[in-house]
Amino acid sequence: MTLDDKKISVTGLAYLQSGIELVVTEKMDGGNITLSRDGIHARSETSRLGPYETRAITRFKEFQYDIPDGISISAESLWAKRSVSYQNLPDVFLVFGVWDGDMLLSWDETVD
Repeated sequence: MTLDDKKISVTGLAYLQSGIELVVTEKMDGGNITLSRDGIHARSETSRLGPYETRAITRFKEFQYDIPDGISISAESLWAKRSVSYQNLPDVFLVFGVWDGDMLLSWDETVD
C-alpha cells in the first residue's frame, strides 16, 4: 500500500449485506478522461490532454453533440500503450461512469 491508498474495515463493509447491487469495474492502465458536450479533458478541467490522446479525441468528436447538456462521461483512454498493451478492445476508451451534474448515475443508467 502507498500513502494515498484507502482501506475499509470489515464493519465498514456491512452495507454489502444489505442487498444493494454493487458493480465492480476493472482498473485499466490508461489515461483518465472526461467527456461532455463542452469538450474533453484529462483528470481535471484544467488538465491538458497529451498527444497520445489523439485517437480518443477523434472518436469523441464523432458523438460529442449527442451528449446531453449537464451530462459528463468518465472514461479510461486505452489506445496508447502505457505499461500494459491492450488488444482487441471494443473502443479506444471504456466508460466507467456517467454524471448528471454532480450526481453519479446508477450502473444501469450508465449502460443505457
